[in-house]
Amino acid sequence: MQVKKSLEITLTTIHLGSVKRVVTLGIDGKDLAHEYLLKLGKSNQQGLQSILKRLKAIAEHESIENQITYRHVGEQVFEVKTKSGLRFYTFWDEIKGIGHQLIIATSGGKKGNKKEQNADIANAKALRKSYLAAKSQATTTLNLIPLPNEDQDHQA
Repeated sequence: MQVKKSLEITLTTIHLGSVKRVVTLGIDGKDLAHEYLLKLGKSNQQGLQSILKRLKAIAEHESIENQITYRHVGEQVFEVKTKSGLRFYTFWDEIKGIGHQLIIATSGGKKGNKKEQNADIANAKALRKSYLAAKSQATTTLNLIPLPNEDQDHQA
């Protein structure tokens, strides 16, 4: 008999909008979106600010889809695009006890060639599936990390 390993999901808040909370997705300590944002912060500050600006705008609206900067790429995964060709992949979810709908960031990439872009999209879709499967398991631990200055009343 195979024993199911418990998983740890960490959702790290990067922005709290009036409608949605934007978080990066970590599964068992691996958070590709957070790593991507850190890398951008060191190498492309303008690109990082452009992605964050788009995410902040999205977090202020009940529903938004803009084919130029935020579009559905299949299987409930959305792509945030910048003018410089950067890509950041997200999906939406809701968790009881958290007052805001979540925009969960999975990973990022750049426009590059179609093969690389398709691989980035496939990776984002796989991360979404892994998250949903893990979230449904009783052995999974889910941690929401609020913003450092976020008051406790704002979380629920």
